[in-house]
Amino acid sequence: MGLREARPMMGSAMSGTLPPTHSPDVASAFALRATADKPLFRATPAAKEDPMKSLLLLTASGPLLILTSHESLHDQKLLEVLRNKGIGKFVAFEVPLSLARTRYGGHFQAVESNLQETDDLRVLDFDGQRIFQLFRFDELGAPNLKEQS
Repeated sequence: MGLREARPMMGSAMSGTLPPTHSPDVASAFALRATADKPLFRATPAAKEDPMKSLLLLTASGPLLILTSHESLHDQKLLEVLRNKGIGKFVAFEVPLSLARTRYGGHFQAVESNLQETDDLRVLDFDGQRIFQLFRFDELGAPNLKEQS
């Protein structure tokens, strides 16, 4: 059996067939077929938005990754809490909560379990090098510049 030229499998996963360059055995092993009782994609109900937010703050003293129960970065109570902690000027990026949960695993769960509705925020990570290794800028939300007096 010789080497064959690689060809793109345009639409083959959706149609349930493979290009003719594959043998029938390989094609049957990899074919995806949707049937009435077993659809390829299942409709799921809209997920309830998590009340918690994960934010990357670039501050004068370094990056912080925080979890907060506040609805928005524009929430005046959150800004007041940050100002009281000496964080008045920063650049903030929203980090998708599911991404932070995946990247931090058990540590995220431990911090999340301690976050109560009455808590303003919890620091998930304050190690800038680790934060920058775990997240790419293209995974984050748009930057928000905040400068409070």
